[in-house]
Amino acid sequence: LEKELANLRRDAEKGLGAARDEFESQKKKLLVEIDTLTRRLAETESRLKNEVEVIKKKMSVTITELEMSLDASNKSNSQLQNTTKTQATKIMELTAAYDDVNKKLAGSLQTYDITVKQLRQIEAEFKGLKATNDSSVKVIKEYESKLTILTTRVNELTTINNNL
Repeated sequence: LEKELANLRRDAEKGLGAARDEFESQKKKLLVEIDTLTRRLAETESRLKNEVEVIKKKMSVTITELEMSLDASNKSNSQLQNTTKTQATKIMELTAAYDDVNKKLAGSLQTYDITVKQLRQIEAEFKGLKATNDSSVKVIKEYESKLTILTTRVNELTTINNNL
């Protein structure tokens, strides 16, 4: 039994020694792998930090450019608003002037209409007076003709009367 126990012990110690050797071997492999991963992690971290710095610089430049562009846009917007206000004022002035001209034109049209009516009345009166004048001239010519005849007769009668 003791032999068996000793054999078991020896086998167990051999197995345990082999397991220790394998454990140590695995431990060394893991330590090497941990060192490798730590170095890779440090390299990657360093590279990423550098990339982040480069991106930060690019973003800083981009932000500065965008701020400058925004300032220029704000100035342009301000100028356009001032121009719009000026144009609105001019439009209001022109609208007022246009309304004033329309009122004056309406007044002138009324005056024109009145003048045309008066001119038509005067023209109608003129036609009436012309007709009356023509009629009067005709009557005057008739009377002149009669007067000539009567004058001639009076002269004849006077001559006859004188001769008597």
